[in-house]
Amino acid sequence: MNVGLSYIDGILGAMRTAAQSLARISHLVSASEKTNAVAWKWQLLSAAEGARADCERDLRGAEQQLASLGAPGRLPQPLDALPDRIQAMRSELERASQAIVESRDRAARVSAGQA
Repeated sequence: MNVGLSYIDGILGAMRTAAQSLARISHLVSASEKTNAVAWKWQLLSAAEGARADCERDLRGAEQQLASLGAPGRLPQPLDALPDRIQAMRSELERASQAIVESRDRAARVSAGQA
């Protein structure tokens, strides 16, 4: 299978951008937990949700590009490792999404206590 380097770069670029979004989510959720200002909590969590959506989009794009090259078990090396890496990133995204939900729940309780 002869795959153009720019196509592979596109897949790897999407995965790299998704990884940056995952790191951003972690940072934003952590910052929202540390601040006492409720308005800042909501802004940080809103930004985390935006990063979550970006990550989802990038992972979906990488998956689609990779799928166009063939079934996961039929990809040549080193591409054959990418489906597992994308799945690991999806698992990390699920955990990050849950952290956003939990942080939003805590922020809502704080907001309700201040009302």
